[in-house]
Amino acid sequence: MKRVFPLLIAACVFSAPVFAGLKFGLQAGVYSPTKGIDDGDNGIVLGGDLWFKFTVVGFKIEAFYVDSSGRLEDELGSGFGEAEISVKNMFNADFMWFPLGTTFFAQAGVNLVNYDVDEINQDVIDNELGIEFGLGASVFDKLLVQGKILYTPNAIEDDAVDTITGLDSSDVRGYMVTIGWHF
Repeated sequence: MKRVFPLLIAACVFSAPVFAGLKFGLQAGVYSPTKGIDDGDNGIVLGGDLWFKFTVVGFKIEAFYVDSSGRLEDELGSGFGEAEISVKNMFNADFMWFPLGTTFFAQAGVNLVNYDVDEINQDVIDNELGIEFGLGASVFDKLLVQGKILYTPNAIEDDAVDTITGLDSSDVRGYMVTIGWHF
């Protein structure tokens, strides 16, 4: 009996097609840090993805151009100079799990968010590597709708958070929602 149950599960998993395909798609959506960068940070994302889908699991890599920038003032106020931290692009790698084997999926992975710093020292950015979790749906393996929560620990140096107004944390948290089409 102990061997029957694993064999039954294996038979159910492998009775479906083992390889459902390699897909390429284009995506568009929005990205918004909700903690960390705080001024004018909402942005549009445009990019593409490549994913490998098996029966109940998949792997996806994504690359996005992000049009997002925040104008931040230093502690002396806007008359004495300003600084800008922008999110320029983002790269993601996700593991996907399709619990029903078809439409809906949960995903978890890592991301690399590239910050561009103008008019302040480049050493303000400490870490660009973060983690992400999300949910999504792939309708007929063509239309992709997904939402993610992104978290980058220690993205900004603590000294910069203390001296630049408009930064509320050294960690950057946010969300991203995209819609895509696979070819």
